[in-house]
Amino acid sequence: MDIIHKYFSDWQEYVVGFFLEHCLPYKVVKEFLKKKWRTKSEFEMVSDVDLYYFKFQNEEDRRLVLEAIGGRCFVVIEWSPEIEKKKKTVKAIPIWVNLHEVPKDLWTGEGLGFLASRYEVR
Repeated sequence: MDIIHKYFSDWQEYVVGFFLEHCLPYKVVKEFLKKKWRTKSEFEMVSDVDLYYFKFQNEEDRRLVLEAIGGRCFVVIEWSPEIEKKKKTVKAIPIWVNLHEVPKDLWTGEGLGFLASRYEVR
């Protein structure tokens, strides 16, 4: 039982990332994220078939990465024991869109729904 507890506490420090679409090669992801995240310290990155696991040397870098948004849809969340199961269930993600200068005629559920339907992401 102590081994299981140690395993669990070790992995709690990790951040997990995955693509909703096709996975990219390990080296491509690592180099891209080094440039994109610009962390103060190096980070450890390991992967399995579907998931990338990141461990940071300081909490500031970890927080920065959890709050960062990439160009491709790459989901980054805290590790949990259920992550391998949850990854397969993600089919869509919500997005927030700021609409500017919307005519007041469209300030209804139907009108805003119409505008939102124009932002379908594929």
